[in-house]
Amino acid sequence: MSQYIVDVTTENFQQTLLDASFTQPVLVFFYVNGHEPCDSLAPVLSQLATDYQGGFVLAKVDCDAQQMLAAQFQIQAVPTLYLLKEGRPIDGVAGPQTQESVQQLLDKHLPAPQDPDFEEGLGLLEAGKAAEAIAKLSQAMANARDPHPVKLALIHAYLQENRLDEAEAQLATIAMKDQDADYKGLLSELQLKKDAADTPEIRALADALAQAPEDDSLRLKLAVQLHAAGRNEEALDSLMTVLKKDLNFQNGEAKKTCLDILAALGQGNALAAKYRRQLFSLLY
Repeated sequence: MSQYIVDVTTENFQQTLLDASFTQPVLVFFYVNGHEPCDSLAPVLSQLATDYQGGFVLAKVDCDAQQMLAAQFQIQAVPTLYLLKEGRPIDGVAGPQTQESVQQLLDKHLPAPQDPDFEEGLGLLEAGKAAEAIAKLSQAMANARDPHPVKLALIHAYLQENRLDEAEAQLATIAMKDQDADYKGLLSELQLKKDAADTPEIRALADALAQAPEDDSLRLKLAVQLHAAGRNEEALDSLMTVLKKDLNFQNGEAKKTCLDILAALGQGNALAAKYRRQLFSLLY
């Protein structure tokens, strides 16, 4: 059994419920074995206790075996949940529960559990290891109950790595209600980097290509410059235009450049996955 889960009896009642609730919240679970709603809820509560890593203790009371405790708490139905702090109940629910309803009960009174991937990602970001931070923060995003702070950290990492397309794509998904000062700061940083990324070399190549739109040598050179400026989606789009005409353009240089950019973006990257599929469809 987890260190965050205890079975309550009349013998340890004072220690595991009342005394313990003065140091951390205690979620008391009154149940009956073989009762389907109780049996379904038990693993949900155990997982939450593990996820919160000590944010609360799950105290389980078998109402059949501990009838005196059930009577003391005036339990009328099972399952019943009470949240105790400082020796007294501060909230509770009775009857069948879902994970979401229990989560709502906990969220009213407890801080959200810390995600180790998020914490590690923030540490890597602060240490200047943005590429490694992106991998951890992407994992955290997949599991986050509140994705907003994770998303902001991920955008910051993308900007550090000059991956402007991905930073812009993530910023575009932030709802109006979440467009706070941190969001506005990242938006301003993105615009500054985009302005800096519009280099004289890129402008000159783009102008030349506008005059000679069939010149794929210019398009390849432009793709290389766009990638160097962090404008990877534009770079890959230019390369795919070339490769759709000739997979071995300039003795395979266009294909090599495309593969190098995809490798730099890394596995699990949505932009890389999109263009990797396009490339493979041409190859095979």
